[in-house]
Amino acid sequence: MANVRILYYILGEINMDLFDWMFIISGFIFFISMISAILLMANNKMKTVKILGPILAVLMLPIVAVLINYIVFGKDMRFVIYLILIISYLMAELLLDMVFKIEFRSKTRRHVPYIILEWAAAFSFLFNPLSFALSACSRFHLSVSSAALFPSINFSVVVSFSSNPGLGFLNRSL
Repeated sequence: MANVRILYYILGEINMDLFDWMFIISGFIFFISMISAILLMANNKMKTVKILGPILAVLMLPIVAVLINYIVFGKDMRFVIYLILIISYLMAELLLDMVFKIEFRSKTRRHVPYIILEWAAAFSFLFNPLSFALSACSRFHLSVSSAALFPSINFSVVVSFSSNPGLGFLNRSL
């Protein structure tokens, strides 16, 4: 009986629908792909980073399905706003990397807004009201993957700023 109580505590109530599970799995894939991309960029493996672009593009499909579901069933507007932030980041990634093939990471002026949008999407996955309504197991998966993402994003920002010749004051301080 104690094992059942422990399992119930870890999993919580299993009354999530398909769209909630799509959100959880999408968040996990999002964080893992972002961590992979940042670590690959830090090791100058840009060709391998380009492989992750289609993964993020395909990730838009379940997020759009969740957004449509939330709009149809009249969920709280906070859900919709957070999902729009996530979709806007995924659209920016798709358009900049795959459609227009703009090398925006080399110029700080273009890279900083992209990083801000990336952080907004990551925080939207974490602080979406659905994330707080999820079971303890689902929150654990999102928390662990995000705990690895935020230091790697900080590392990416420092590397980006320090390697930009236009920001000489940062080169001297690093």
